[in-house]
Amino acid sequence: MTGRDVPGVIYLLHFQQPYRHARHYLGWTEDLAARLEQHQKGQGARLLTVVREAGISWSLSRTWQGDRNRERQIKRMGGLSRSCPDCGVKPRIRQPIDLGRAAVEGTEATAHGPRSKQLEPEAGG
Repeated sequence: MTGRDVPGVIYLLHFQQPYRHARHYLGWTEDLAARLEQHQKGQGARLLTVVREAGISWSLSRTWQGDRNRERQIKRMGGLSRSCPDCGVKPRIRQPIDLGRAAVEGTEATAHGPRSKQLEPEAGG
């Protein structure tokens, strides 16, 4: 195993308010408790040092199992707020499709086009 293949924990820290453009910090460690303690003391990552100096608090928002390669992959994807439960996931809102009246009696309009209605047997028949 190379240094980048060592299994560990990828973690996402959420800042209670943005520091300039940054709202999150993504990191990797083999010992999460020790690494978070370092961050609390302002040691380690420069971003967390300046966030601490600015009086901004942070919280552990999410963790993944993975190696440094996976951490790098997540960072390259960008948009960490989409992975942050504290930011809330904002699902896309699907707009209803107005298909107008069904052209043929016995059909109803759906988002996928006309659909035949199920006919029920007549009573007494």
